[in-house]
Order: sequence, then C-alpha cells, then structure tokens
Amino acid sequence: MKKALWVCFSVTLFLFFIFTADSKADEAVQQAPTDPDQAKEALKGEHHTPVSTDARRGGLLLPQGKFALDLGLSYAHFSESQIYVDGFALLPVLVIGEVTVEKIKRDIFIISPTGKVGITDRVQLELTVPYRYQRESFFRPDVAVGEDEVINYDQGKGDIYGTVLVHALQETATMPHLLAGLTFKSRTGQSVFEIDPTKGEMPMGTGFNSLKGTLSFIKSSDPAVVFLNLGYTHSFPRKNTLFVAEQDPDTQEIVYVSRQLKLSPGDAYEFGFGAAYALSYRLSVNMQYQHSLTLETQKDGERIAGSLINASSIRLGGNWAWSDKLSIDLSTTFGLTSDAPDDVLELRLSFH
Repeated sequence: MKKALWVCFSVTLFLFFIFTADSKADEAVQQAPTDPDQAKEALKGEHHTPVSTDARRGGLLLPQGKFALDLGLSYAHFSESQIYVDGFALLPVLVIGEVTVEKIKRDIFIISPTGKVGITDRVQLELTVPYRYQRESFFRPDVAVGEDEVINYDQGKGDIYGTVLVHALQETATMPHLLAGLTFKSRTGQSVFEIDPTKGEMPMGTGFNSLKGTLSFIKSSDPAVVFLNLGYTHSFPRKNTLFVAEQDPDTQEIVYVSRQLKLSPGDAYEFGFGAAYALSYRLSVNMQYQHSLTLETQKDGERIAGSLINASSIRLGGNWAWSDKLSIDLSTTFGLTSDAPDDVLELRLSFH
C-alpha cells in the first residue's frame, strides 16, 4: 500500500513539472519579440544544446568518430527471495527439500563505467565493465531463539557486456525512428558455479553467456518524445559443479553438497514505453513503464518450481545538460510486482 501511494505521488509530481513548464512556455511565447532582428538579438549567447537521453529511451547515437564515457552508479534494494539480473532469476543456491525462509533482503551497489564510440553516424559500439558491492541478510525462524539472522557481504567485478546499436530508420512526418540493438553479456563475474556459500560468498554475475536483442521506436513531438522498447534475451545453458542446499532427513539441518548440474535459464521477453519532456534547452524529465517476463529455469531438463519471473516497474527521471561536455541523468525506479526490485536509484554522468 505504501509503495502504491509513493508511486502515485511521484507520478503526480512528474505531471506537475510538465504542466508548470507548459504555463511558463506560454508566458514566454507571449513575451517573445515579434520583430526578426529583435529575435536574433535575443537568441545571441543561447546554447541550443539538445537534452541528452539514452538511446534506448529516445536519444540519438554518437556521430562518426566521436567518443563518450558514461559513469553509472546504481543502488537497488530487494526484499524477496529472488534477484532479477539481466534476464533471469539469479539463485544464490539451489534449494532442494522443504526449507523455510521468512525474509531475504539484498542491497546492491553497482559502479558501471561504459565506453561509447560512433563507428558511423548510424552505428554505435558500447562496452560496460560493472563492479558490484552486495549485502545480503537472511531471516529464518528458529524455535530456540525465535529468529535467526545471517548477514553476508561481498564485492567483485560483474559480467562485462558489449552492445552494438544501429539507427535503422530515420524519423519522418508519420514514421518513428527505429533503433536496433544487440548485446552480448559475458560470464566474467563470480557466479553460483564458483562460490562457496558456506563461506558467505555471493554471486557477482549470472554465470551464463547471453544475447539480447532490442528494438526502440522513437517519435518526437516538440517538446516531447515518446518511445516504445521491445527486447528478447536468450541465456545459453551451462553444465558445471555447484553447491546446492539440502535438508538432512535425520537432523533436519541445512547442508551444502557439491552436485554436477546442467542449468538452462529461461528466455526473457521485455517491453516498455514512456515519454521524455523538455522543460528547457538543458533540462528534461522522463517517465517509463517497464515489464519483463522470464520463463522458468531448467535443472537437468526439469523446470525449477517458482523460477518464473514476472517483473514490472515505473521509472521516473530527469536529465540535465550541465555543459556541452557533461550531462547528468538521475532516476528512480519503483517495483510494481514482487519479482521486481523494491526501488532502484540511478545516477549517470555522461562525458562527451
């Protein structure tokens, strides 16, 4: 209930900014000089810098030969038993048997530097190298003490991924821009196949290579931009040894054993839509609805019960072009379903 009220308040605040900007724009139009020479004088010294937004949310690609560096900082909080990472449910350990877990909380901080280069005016390459800090707390019922809490901390590099973006179609009076993207995600981060849960280690990556294809339809109507995003992710199966949690039938205690398993993450289908609205030449706000459905993960050809992920969220953000060389993007995302993060706070600095 509190989450729903907070989302409603945020959306209302977002709309308030837009309506306020509209009224100020009307006043500016009424006060604008009508003489062409006066208008030219009034525009002297103004920098008509377009509001910078990410290509997947309505922006444009880098020109040929241009380089850019993005520094992304994000904090996410989860209060469920699953983590949604890059297209499938990342399970710290596979649980076999009846194991009761009252509550799991995770706090994840990610630093994500991204390098971008314009190959042509219509093709852009990106490479992201994330680093993760993670805190995890488990609350389990205990007859003797009432509740047992286990807290773990870990950090390490995440899964490196690269993206190619193609500006496939140029916008016309009736047709939108079309951006096509293909992302390959590696398995460079420590995963469930490398960790020892008895030592409090946690996965920093998914443990699977994956390919993700995206299509973004973008239509501008000054001072707004509307967009629709579609995505599909396929993660490649992997057979390896990992620790699984089992319940000892005699002592009823949880023990970890090493097992050879073949895991096949489910394919993920995504879509999202939203709008960005320019409040001035340098400031814009944006709102987006995002939804993803990830099919069940399979273990040795059998589906893992409860591994279907249905996550939806609302993202509210703003972009400020600080200068011609730096833009700042700040956003917050609210999870609408139990499979989505409770909240995500993101800050991205783009250096051109």
